[in-house]
Amino acid sequence: VPCFGPAGGGTVVTVLGSGFVGSGTSHCRFGKQAMQRARWVSDTQILCVSPPSGAEGFMSLEVSTNGLDFTSSGVRFRFQGTTVGLSLSPSRGPPVGGTVAAVVTDAVVSDIESLVVLFGTEEVVPYANATGQVLVQVPPNPKGAGVS
Repeated sequence: VPCFGPAGGGTVVTVLGSGFVGSGTSHCRFGKQAMQRARWVSDTQILCVSPPSGAEGFMSLEVSTNGLDFTSSGVRFRFQGTTVGLSLSPSRGPPVGGTVAAVVTDAVVSDIESLVVLFGTEEVVPYANATGQVLVQVPPNPKGAGVS
């Protein structure tokens, strides 16, 4: 958690499982990248930091408690492209969500499927109306998380 982050790396990912040991031997591996030491939190949780990926897309995220044998769980981490400045119109709505908002961006969006809109860590799928305006339906927001 989260299962996505920037292609430049640096996202702290919480991995939940069992049998993690606090001896400093836990490691993470993103795709074919070199393994890196994980930070032990408890026997059910470790922290990994995503490396720079060099490209957008998915990579597997596997963990090891001995630095040799890695899981093959199929968990995927999504590396995303550069953030494009954006705002929403309207910029405010009720905490229960449901507001349909237009995405205002300083870039031309030629492929709406490549646009990622996040409210806190929740990804919302944008869509286009008949005039081509990019819209999102705002999720519930009881904690006041921002948009990115």
